[in-house]
Amino acid sequence: MGIINLTDDSFFAGSRVGVEGASERVAQMLADGADIIDLGGCSTRPGAELVSEEREWQRIDGALKSLSRIECRLSIDTYRPTVAERALQLRDELIINDVSGGSEAMFELVGGVGAEYVLTHSVAAERGASVAADDAEIVSNVCRFFERKLAELQRYNATKIILDVGIGFSGSVENDFRLLGGLSEVSRFGLPVLVGVSRKRLVWQTIEATAEEALEGSLVLGWQALMGGATILRTHDIAPTKQMYKIFERYKALNE
Repeated sequence: MGIINLTDDSFFAGSRVGVEGASERVAQMLADGADIIDLGGCSTRPGAELVSEEREWQRIDGALKSLSRIECRLSIDTYRPTVAERALQLRDELIINDVSGGSEAMFELVGGVGAEYVLTHSVAAERGASVAADDAEIVSNVCRFFERKLAELQRYNATKIILDVGIGFSGSVENDFRLLGGLSEVSRFGLPVLVGVSRKRLVWQTIEATAEEALEGSLVLGWQALMGGATILRTHDIAPTKQMYKIFERYKALNE
Protein backbone atom coordinates (compact mmCIF):
# COMPACT_ATOMS: atom_id res chain seq x y z
CA MET A 1 0.00 0.00 0.00
CA GLY A 2 1.63 3.21 -1.21
CA ILE A 3 1.15 6.38 0.86
CA ILE A 4 0.05 9.56 -0.89
CA ASN A 5 -0.40 12.50 1.49
CA LEU A 6 -2.31 15.35 -0.11
CA THR A 7 -1.21 17.53 2.80
CA ASP A 8 1.59 19.93 3.64
CA ASP A 9 2.22 18.74 7.20
CA SER A 10 2.58 14.95 7.16
CA PHE A 11 5.55 13.80 9.22
CA PHE A 12 7.59 12.57 6.23
CA ALA A 13 8.12 15.35 3.71
CA GLY A 14 8.79 12.87 0.92
CA SER A 15 5.19 11.66 1.06
CA ARG A 16 3.61 15.09 0.60
CA VAL A 17 2.05 15.52 -2.81
CA GLY A 18 -0.28 18.29 -3.93
CA VAL A 19 -3.47 17.32 -5.73
CA GLU A 20 -1.89 18.42 -9.00
CA GLY A 21 0.96 15.93 -8.55
CA ALA A 22 -1.07 12.98 -7.33
CA SER A 23 -1.57 11.23 -10.67
CA GLU A 24 2.13 11.32 -11.50
CA ARG A 25 3.13 9.97 -8.08
CA VAL A 26 0.47 7.25 -8.24
CA ALA A 27 1.64 6.19 -11.71
CA GLN A 28 5.21 5.85 -10.39
CA MET A 29 4.10 3.83 -7.37
CA LEU A 30 2.11 1.48 -9.56
CA ALA A 31 5.10 1.06 -11.86
CA ASP A 32 7.21 0.26 -8.78
CA GLY A 33 4.79 -2.51 -7.80
CA ALA A 34 2.15 -0.99 -5.51
CA ASP A 35 -1.05 -3.02 -5.12
CA ILE A 36 -3.04 -0.31 -3.28
CA ILE A 37 -2.74 3.47 -3.14
CA ASP A 38 -3.77 5.20 0.09
CA LEU A 39 -4.87 8.85 -0.29
CA GLY A 40 -4.93 11.10 2.75
CA GLY A 41 -6.30 14.64 2.88
CA CYS A 42 -5.84 15.30 6.60
CA SER A 43 -2.70 14.46 8.54
CA THR A 44 -3.35 11.99 11.35
CA ARG A 45 0.10 12.13 12.93
CA PRO A 46 -0.03 12.73 16.70
CA GLY A 47 -0.22 16.45 17.40
CA ALA A 48 -1.12 17.47 13.85
CA GLU A 49 -3.48 20.40 13.36
CA LEU A 50 -6.74 19.09 11.96
CA VAL A 51 -8.04 20.67 8.77
CA SER A 52 -11.73 21.22 8.20
CA GLU A 53 -13.85 18.48 6.66
CA GLU A 54 -14.39 20.64 3.59
CA ARG A 55 -10.66 21.20 3.09
CA GLU A 56 -9.99 17.50 3.51
CA TRP A 57 -12.71 16.72 0.99
CA GLN A 58 -11.41 19.23 -1.56
CA ARG A 59 -8.07 17.42 -1.53
CA ILE A 60 -9.61 13.94 -1.79
CA ASP A 61 -12.09 15.06 -4.45
CA GLY A 62 -9.37 16.60 -6.60
CA ALA A 63 -7.16 13.52 -6.33
CA LEU A 64 -9.96 11.07 -7.13
CA LYS A 65 -10.95 13.06 -10.20
CA SER A 66 -7.35 13.23 -11.40
CA LEU A 67 -7.10 9.44 -11.00
CA SER A 68 -10.41 8.64 -12.67
CA ARG A 69 -8.70 7.07 -15.70
CA ILE A 70 -6.09 5.15 -13.71
CA GLU A 71 -7.01 1.56 -12.91
CA CYS A 72 -5.83 0.76 -9.41
CA ARG A 73 -7.09 -0.23 -6.01
CA LEU A 74 -7.59 2.91 -3.93
CA SER A 75 -7.88 3.55 -0.21
CA ILE A 76 -9.05 6.76 1.47
CA ASP A 77 -7.30 7.59 4.73
CA THR A 78 -10.07 9.33 6.70
CA TYR A 79 -11.88 8.98 10.01
CA ARG A 80 -14.74 11.28 8.94
CA PRO A 81 -17.89 9.45 7.73
CA THR A 82 -19.00 12.39 5.60
CA VAL A 83 -15.69 12.43 3.69
CA ALA A 84 -15.81 8.65 3.27
CA GLU A 85 -19.39 8.80 2.00
CA ARG A 86 -18.62 11.48 -0.58
CA ALA A 87 -15.57 9.53 -1.77
CA LEU A 88 -17.63 6.35 -2.15
CA GLN A 89 -20.14 8.27 -4.26
CA LEU A 90 -17.34 9.12 -6.69
CA ARG A 91 -15.71 5.69 -6.73
CA ASP A 92 -17.58 2.83 -5.13
CA GLU A 93 -14.76 0.28 -4.86
CA LEU A 94 -12.73 2.07 -2.22
CA ILE A 95 -11.10 0.94 1.00
CA ILE A 96 -11.87 3.25 3.91
CA ASN A 97 -8.76 3.46 6.11
CA ASP A 98 -9.95 4.82 9.46
CA VAL A 99 -7.26 5.40 12.13
CA SER A 100 -9.77 6.49 14.78
CA GLY A 101 -10.97 3.06 15.89
CA GLY A 102 -14.34 3.59 14.25
CA SER A 103 -17.69 5.18 15.05
CA GLU A 104 -21.31 4.16 14.73
CA ALA A 105 -21.76 6.46 11.74
CA MET A 106 -18.72 5.00 9.97
CA PHE A 107 -19.76 1.41 10.68
CA GLU A 108 -23.25 2.11 9.37
CA LEU A 109 -21.81 3.65 6.20
CA VAL A 110 -19.35 0.87 5.30
CA GLY A 111 -21.88 -1.82 6.21
CA GLY A 112 -24.59 -0.19 4.13
CA VAL A 113 -22.51 0.05 0.96
CA GLY A 114 -20.38 -3.06 1.51
CA ALA A 115 -17.10 -1.16 1.48
CA GLU A 116 -13.80 -2.58 2.64
CA TYR A 117 -12.82 -1.03 5.96
CA VAL A 118 -9.57 -0.79 7.90
CA LEU A 119 -10.28 -1.05 11.63
CA THR A 120 -7.38 0.51 13.51
CA HIS A 121 -6.59 0.33 17.19
CA SER A 122 -5.68 3.65 18.81
CA VAL A 123 -4.93 4.03 22.50
CA ALA A 124 -5.96 7.70 22.47
CA ALA A 125 -9.24 6.98 20.75
CA GLU A 126 -10.07 4.05 23.01
CA ARG A 127 -8.97 5.17 26.45
CA GLY A 128 -8.00 8.82 26.21
CA ALA A 129 -4.72 10.55 25.50
CA SER A 130 -3.79 10.45 29.21
CA VAL A 131 -3.52 6.65 29.28
CA ALA A 132 -0.25 5.35 30.72
CA ALA A 133 2.17 4.88 27.86
CA ASP A 134 3.71 1.60 28.94
CA ASP A 135 1.37 -1.37 28.60
CA ALA A 136 2.83 -4.85 28.98
CA GLU A 137 -0.58 -6.27 28.03
CA ILE A 138 -0.99 -4.19 24.87
CA VAL A 139 -1.35 -7.21 22.56
CA SER A 140 -4.12 -8.77 24.65
CA ASN A 141 -5.83 -5.40 25.00
CA VAL A 142 -5.74 -4.82 21.25
CA CYS A 143 -7.21 -8.27 20.58
CA ARG A 144 -10.06 -7.55 23.01
CA PHE A 145 -10.61 -4.22 21.28
CA PHE A 146 -10.89 -5.98 17.92
CA GLU A 147 -13.33 -8.53 19.35
CA ARG A 148 -15.64 -5.74 20.55
CA LYS A 149 -15.41 -3.67 17.39
CA LEU A 150 -15.87 -6.65 15.06
CA ALA A 151 -19.07 -7.51 16.91
CA GLU A 152 -20.29 -3.94 16.36
CA LEU A 153 -19.36 -4.06 12.69
CA GLN A 154 -21.20 -7.33 12.28
CA ARG A 155 -24.39 -5.67 13.56
CA TYR A 156 -24.12 -3.24 10.66
CA ASN A 157 -23.43 -6.04 8.15
CA ALA A 158 -19.88 -4.79 7.61
CA THR A 159 -17.88 -7.88 6.68
CA LYS A 160 -14.96 -6.72 4.53
CA ILE A 161 -12.62 -5.87 7.38
CA ILE A 162 -8.86 -5.33 7.50
CA LEU A 163 -7.20 -5.08 10.92
CA ASP A 164 -4.47 -2.56 11.79
CA VAL A 165 -2.83 -2.73 15.24
CA GLY A 166 -2.03 0.99 15.03
CA ILE A 167 1.73 1.31 15.03
CA GLY A 168 2.36 4.91 16.04
CA PHE A 169 -0.99 5.14 17.84
CA SER A 170 -0.20 2.71 20.67
CA GLY A 171 1.00 5.23 23.25
CA SER A 172 4.73 4.49 23.09
CA VAL A 173 7.55 3.09 20.99
CA GLU A 174 7.78 0.17 23.44
CA ASN A 175 4.13 -0.67 22.80
CA ASP A 176 4.71 -0.45 19.05
CA PHE A 177 7.46 -3.07 19.30
CA ARG A 178 5.26 -5.28 21.48
CA LEU A 179 2.50 -5.10 18.88
CA LEU A 180 4.91 -6.11 16.12
CA GLY A 181 5.97 -9.05 18.22
CA GLY A 182 2.34 -10.05 18.81
CA LEU A 183 1.01 -9.91 15.27
CA SER A 184 0.52 -13.67 15.21
CA GLU A 185 -2.19 -13.22 17.88
CA VAL A 186 -4.00 -10.71 15.67
CA SER A 187 -3.66 -12.99 12.63
CA ARG A 188 -5.82 -15.56 14.44
CA PHE A 189 -8.90 -13.47 13.64
CA GLY A 190 -8.54 -14.80 10.10
CA LEU A 191 -8.71 -11.31 8.56
CA PRO A 192 -6.17 -9.38 6.49
CA VAL A 193 -3.70 -7.50 8.70
CA LEU A 194 -2.31 -4.12 7.66
CA VAL A 195 0.87 -2.79 9.25
CA GLY A 196 2.37 0.66 8.79
CA VAL A 197 5.89 1.07 10.17
CA SER A 198 7.32 3.10 7.32
CA ARG A 199 9.63 5.86 8.61
CA LYS A 200 7.70 6.12 11.88
CA ARG A 201 9.03 7.09 15.29
CA LEU A 202 9.82 3.55 16.42
CA VAL A 203 12.33 3.41 13.57
CA TRP A 204 14.00 6.80 13.61
CA GLN A 205 14.01 7.16 17.39
CA THR A 206 15.64 3.76 17.81
CA ILE A 207 18.40 4.44 15.29
CA GLU A 208 18.77 8.06 16.48
CA ALA A 209 18.14 9.50 13.06
CA THR A 210 15.37 11.29 11.15
CA ALA A 211 12.41 10.04 9.15
CA GLU A 212 14.37 10.83 6.00
CA GLU A 213 17.12 8.42 7.16
CA ALA A 214 14.80 5.62 8.26
CA LEU A 215 14.34 3.56 5.08
CA GLU A 216 16.56 0.61 6.02
CA GLY A 217 15.09 0.35 9.50
CA SER A 218 11.59 0.46 8.03
CA LEU A 219 12.43 -2.46 5.77
CA VAL A 220 13.73 -4.49 8.71
CA LEU A 221 10.50 -3.97 10.63
CA GLY A 222 8.46 -4.59 7.50
CA TRP A 223 10.10 -8.02 7.23
CA GLN A 224 9.29 -8.67 10.88
CA ALA A 225 5.67 -7.69 10.26
CA LEU A 226 5.43 -10.16 7.39
CA MET A 227 6.90 -12.86 9.58
CA GLY A 228 4.20 -12.13 12.13
CA GLY A 229 1.41 -12.51 9.59
CA ALA A 230 0.91 -9.06 8.08
CA THR A 231 -0.70 -9.21 4.64
CA ILE A 232 -0.52 -5.51 3.71
CA LEU A 233 2.44 -3.20 4.29
CA ARG A 234 1.63 0.51 4.18
CA THR A 235 4.78 2.27 2.99
CA HIS A 236 6.23 5.47 1.58
CA ASP A 237 8.79 3.47 -0.42
CA ILE A 238 7.25 1.01 -2.86
CA ALA A 239 10.28 -0.09 -4.90
CA PRO A 240 12.58 -1.16 -2.01
CA THR A 241 9.65 -2.64 -0.09
CA LYS A 242 8.70 -4.69 -3.15
CA GLN A 243 12.27 -5.97 -3.40
CA MET A 244 12.20 -6.96 0.26
CA TYR A 245 8.87 -8.70 -0.22
CA LYS A 246 10.15 -10.77 -3.16
CA ILE A 247 13.01 -12.00 -0.98
CA PHE A 248 10.57 -12.72 1.84
CA GLU A 249 8.33 -14.76 -0.48
CA ARG A 250 11.25 -16.92 -1.57
CA TYR A 251 12.42 -17.36 2.02
CA LYS A 252 8.96 -18.41 3.17
CA ALA A 253 8.49 -20.81 0.26
CA LEU A 254 11.65 -22.67 1.18
CA ASN A 255 11.14 -22.69 4.95
CA GLU A 256 7.46 -23.52 5.50
